[in-house]
Amino acid sequence: MKSIQLSSLLLSLLSLTQAISLNKRDNDLEPRVMSVEIQRRTISDPISNDRRRLRRRDGTVDIDIDNEQSLYFLNASLGTPAQDFRLHLDTGSSDLWVNAEGSKLCSTHANICSESGLYSPNKSSTYEYLNSDFNISYADGSGASGDYATETFRMGSVKLEDLQFGIGYVTSDNEGVLGIGYKSNEAQVGQLNRDAYDNLPAKLASKGLVASNAYSLYLNDLESATGTILFGGVDQEQYIGDLVTLSINKVNGGFSEFSITLQSVSADSETIVDNLDLAVILDSGSTLSYLPASLTSDIYDIVGAQYEEGQSVAYVPCDIGNDSGNFTFKFKDSAEISVSLSEMVLDFTDVTGNQLSFDNGQAACTFGIAPTTGDFSILGDTFLRSAYVVFDLDNNEISLAQSNFNATKSHILEIGTGKNAVPTVTGSGSSDNKENAAASLSPLGGNAAISMVAGAFALGMTAYIEVAASWLFKNSKGRDAKAFFTTPAFAEHPEPTLAVTSPDCGPDGATLGKDYMHGEQHKFPELSWDSHSGVREWLLVSEDPDAPLPTPICHGIYLGIPSEKTRVVGSDFEPVEKTSNRLAGGFYYGANRIGSIYGAPRPLLNHGIH
Repeated sequence: MKSIQLSSLLLSLLSLTQAISLNKRDNDLEPRVMSVEIQRRTISDPISNDRRRLRRRDGTVDIDIDNEQSLYFLNASLGTPAQDFRLHLDTGSSDLWVNAEGSKLCSTHANICSESGLYSPNKSSTYEYLNSDFNISYADGSGASGDYATETFRMGSVKLEDLQFGIGYVTSDNEGVLGIGYKSNEAQVGQLNRDAYDNLPAKLASKGLVASNAYSLYLNDLESATGTILFGGVDQEQYIGDLVTLSINKVNGGFSEFSITLQSVSADSETIVDNLDLAVILDSGSTLSYLPASLTSDIYDIVGAQYEEGQSVAYVPCDIGNDSGNFTFKFKDSAEISVSLSEMVLDFTDVTGNQLSFDNGQAACTFGIAPTTGDFSILGDTFLRSAYVVFDLDNNEISLAQSNFNATKSHILEIGTGKNAVPTVTGSGSSDNKENAAASLSPLGGNAAISMVAGAFALGMTAYIEVAASWLFKNSKGRDAKAFFTTPAFAEHPEPTLAVTSPDCGPDGATLGKDYMHGEQHKFPELSWDSHSGVREWLLVSEDPDAPLPTPICHGIYLGIPSEKTRVVGSDFEPVEKTSNRLAGGFYYGANRIGSIYGAPRPLLNHGIH
């Protein structure tokens, strides 16, 4: 979620609800809409991703979106000639920004940013500099800063000239973001107290490409790779029943968030909580949903989830995703959305791609609801996939209907202007697609602490050499019990005596300098160690056992280090060529958590200093 962190959440709960009406244009004209495909990208750690993406709070266009577990992206371009980008779609923020080709993060580790794209002003004839005041911050201290500019923007078949966006020259996030929230939530409004500019949804409306500043979001189910965002319209085939319209709550006296009022939550026929009157924010940038601790505790009791407080995540046996139970979320004005249990069960693997398991051997998955750690609650992708949502920014309204998963037809209607602009047409989707709510959600107790089932490292070295190298990064911390050197390939061997020093890191226990942290110079610290008889080659593993996760985070894996080498410096980790994983130091790198040569430390929430 890229939404602004609130010091307080002051809500004006409006009771007035406007009906929505869909329009078919006269004279058989095509509706002014823009349809864009969105795609889902798999992530192994939704909790840390959501923490990282929390912003500090204070016609139609139909686009497909990628869906890979659950960050949602769409493809677009900036500049002339076009420079292509894969942008993270986020209803919880309002700015479009991309990484610059010369940014510190991306120039040091180009592979990190290559998939999402890099922007070069010097390569575009339509680039116009505005100022150097772009600065967007996230709750963990990460963010991006640089210039504001205008550019020619292309998405699907639509071309927009002079769209304002941010260029990140100093960033700690490798993904560009397309924020489509309220203009009042733009970074320059909240941080510089400046007037808002027309972001993408507003610009589409002001240029007449769509009739109003409104769009509908269809993420599709968890098994689907793509969904759709439809600017300026709704697709009658993508929802079931009627669209019910709700007033958006004011936050701090104005409209800046997509906040609506949740009244009750039930599991099949059992009411978990009623008369809730809870303000919840609809946010496509948040993988999980976050609700008050007391409510999540009751939900965990029903599904038998095991909550790990140190990791702020709950686990369930993966096979409960095969059950047919449902949760029902009821809102004001009789709006309700049913979410099947299968949509709440997410795969969770460690940094090496291994499936986590309970002590009894059952595969462990993440549960899609977690307790909120702030003053606001969020309904993220685990809820939004089951809902067809219309965001009407002009009228400050949200319209909800049950999603029609895997719709094979399309019937698009335009959202008009003025009050009652969203169409009131009943959805054409079949109610058969709604999960059967007859089955009960029974407790699934009896599973204790989570444990990782890890295999031996198959790196082509003897076990003795692997063990000797593994102690290079042994630093006794809280998660050592799950460090890689505790796996069977290493555990049977005694710890060798090996001294490791670094002139860059200071004495044992010292705080790591900012030049060696993620988002700064991203440098690899110089390391030296004792020679050791009998070693044929070294394996160097940079692992963080303090991360608030089920298993340590791997920052880097380096193998085939010559036995005579007892020192590495930053230049040793430069790639020899783009198509090879061979490094300048004469050894090779393996896949770390983010698929790069080295991922510099960036403390997660509750981590503490490095």
